[in-house]
Amino acid sequence: IRLDDPQPDAAFLRLLAERGAGVRNGPDGLRVDPARIPDVGGAYDSMPDAVPAAAVLAILGGVPAVLTGVARLREKESDRLAALREELERVGARVEAGADALRIVPAAPLRPAVLRCRGDHRMAMVFGALAAARGGGLRVEGADAVAKSDPRYFARLSAFLGEEAVSAAVRG
Repeated sequence: IRLDDPQPDAAFLRLLAERGAGVRNGPDGLRVDPARIPDVGGAYDSMPDAVPAAAVLAILGGVPAVLTGVARLREKESDRLAALREELERVGARVEAGADALRIVPAAPLRPAVLRCRGDHRMAMVFGALAAARGGGLRVEGADAVAKSDPRYFARLSAFLGEEAVSAAVRG
């Protein structure tokens, strides 16, 4: 994916870049500076699949966020709003899932927890990234759900976060 791609996932990346996240095109794909996570709050009507990633970025960045236009997430492979609320609360965040909004107040430090993917590939991806990035007691149950859309996801994530961190997060 590139920043100029018309698909909704690229729109989310452009939003992050506009807010100073250090997202840029590189010779072999996008580069993201993980040290610069901005406020991810805003309207997600046109990019609902980005909501799980935005929620996890709010947790990693320690920045409260309100995501709106999220009602469709209740009708995906799982009820993603319920999944995000329940699993992020496990790590200590305060999360409210309304009819069409998700409010997230991150916790610091995160509590150790097992994050359940509910058979949903997007939940497996974002919870895997959260657990690998934070380590220290976060594990993912059902990480194999990534096979639906990207069987090599965790191998590619290992290139950024390290094999040991990813393996500990998704294999326990």
